[in-house]
Amino acid sequence: MNKTIELIAVEPSYYCPSEQYIVKGRTFTIHCHINGTNNLEWTFNNTSLRNSTRHLVSEIGLTISKVEISDEGIYNATGLEENTGKSVFRNIYVSVHYPPQFYNYYEEYTYDRGSSAILKCDAMAKPRPTYTWRNNFGHIISSNYSWRMSVDAWGSLHIEDLRSEDAGLYSCVASNNIGFASKDVGLIVLVSNETISRNLTQVNCPSEQFLINGTTSTIRCQFNETKYLRWHFNYTSIKNSTRYLVNEEGLTISKVNISDEGLYQAYGYSENTGGNFVKTVFVSVYYPPQFRYYYEEFTYHQGSSAILRCDAIGNPKPTYNWKNKFGTIINSNFSSKFSVDEWGSLYVYNITLEDAGLYTCEASNEVGYSSKSFRLNVSWNDTVRNETEFSPNLEVVNVTVNSIQMRITSNSSVWFRYYYITFRNQYNTYNKTVRRDFSSDIYMLTDLMPGDAFQVKVAGKNSWYEDNVTEFSREIFVQLLPPSPYLIVNHIYDSSVELEWIPRGAYNTSYGWNGLKSIEIQYQQMTQKNGELYKEQNCEVRIVTKPCAGNTHLIGGLPKPNSNVYIFQVRVENGAGFSDWVSVFIKY
Repeated sequence: MNKTIELIAVEPSYYCPSEQYIVKGRTFTIHCHINGTNNLEWTFNNTSLRNSTRHLVSEIGLTISKVEISDEGIYNATGLEENTGKSVFRNIYVSVHYPPQFYNYYEEYTYDRGSSAILKCDAMAKPRPTYTWRNNFGHIISSNYSWRMSVDAWGSLHIEDLRSEDAGLYSCVASNNIGFASKDVGLIVLVSNETISRNLTQVNCPSEQFLINGTTSTIRCQFNETKYLRWHFNYTSIKNSTRYLVNEEGLTISKVNISDEGLYQAYGYSENTGGNFVKTVFVSVYYPPQFRYYYEEFTYHQGSSAILRCDAIGNPKPTYNWKNKFGTIINSNFSSKFSVDEWGSLYVYNITLEDAGLYTCEASNEVGYSSKSFRLNVSWNDTVRNETEFSPNLEVVNVTVNSIQMRITSNSSVWFRYYYITFRNQYNTYNKTVRRDFSSDIYMLTDLMPGDAFQVKVAGKNSWYEDNVTEFSREIFVQLLPPSPYLIVNHIYDSSVELEWIPRGAYNTSYGWNGLKSIEIQYQQMTQKNGELYKEQNCEVRIVTKPCAGNTHLIGGLPKPNSNVYIFQVRVENGAGFSDWVSVFIKY
């Protein structure tokens, strides 16, 4: 019996969607993987793409950094099947999404009373945005608000049968899944050659302002001949409180933090025209550069290239300076083996043993300054060499809230006549250098700002003469224990208590809570016997741990008030450990 076997060719399987989107300004990957192929080649609008500072080809697809609108178009991925050698390709249409933008963020229109008006909100965005309009009174305009007002699909506001009270300042917010933007539109209504403009030209209220994190700052918004000024934040009413104060200059906010960033609306009543108006202000919060880690160490093989990333976050965007172990500033003109990109990363090419050592990245913006250190080790013949092999030994013996005790010993390979110790804190507001000989190996630094962090450098000298010195140095980073915060009871409710804590020491500065890891809260019911308070033995101690994103916490789930006494305790944690508990007693 003859048996026939039919061979069927199986097409390679794809994970390569034919339509994908990427977001402007970010780093995105066009995903494309074709089973049975390797070494995919990419083209964009029929132009070949190679690995570069913006494009990276990998197994999962093509990664594009700092996406631009011009990156939109047709991409082609081509590869060869390993088994057959057959060419396989896939076309992908990539669209670039971006948040709404306006050509003009303020426009003014003039119409006659009784006519029809069109106020345009012509935002550019992808995907297409949705629109929200608010009138003089801050009310959202919809088909249910008034039969005379409607918003079309392009975001334009149509007002029929114009009336005198329609004059004023209107706000349009355009938003999509990428972001949002707002625009103010002024409407002037003419009545018998008389202009009703609701005081539009009397406003001194910039539509974009900034505040500085950790400070007391004012959103400036002044209106002539105006009273009853009130404020909203993200369309929620703001009342005078310990943090907010409405005054003649505008809205003053104390202890500004990043969560205060957003849209503010100032509502007023004009005594001159008898009309209401609203002004929208976008407020951004500026803060100094911050690092997640202030020290990193890397090892690279001789002859390879290294990347040291200075990944600071800050607003405005920081600028960067790099220094080598000799304190010399490094830039693209310093040597062909170094380069610094716009994101602050330092590239070191063709590494040699001489490149080993400590590198410092300094990040700064209009608000402040911070620095980060990198230790670069170089391996050669499976042996890691660095500059600290012959340096003095430096050991931290004890750390308190405001002191550091350390032990310094000479390396057996090198004899030192004396050494220098340099202390510099993380904000560069404390810088001290002392010279000592090796008659004593214990050194203690006291009266420091509680909770501060320090870079400690010890340099050994093997000559009495300053002009003929061989120096071997070693650096460490030490953080002091945090001081206990102040603890305040803000409010007592029916079944909850709101606590507020205020930082002290290094954290009671414009840098706020930077450097603190967490806050721990514990509370327990107390028993009163013979005039003394004792912890209730049968009452569970409840502990709440939270990140340092703010300085208030609402403790709920308490029983109804019945004259019970509670003890509430708070302590903070940084990289060195916990502070002491601070306590407050509440009769509840």
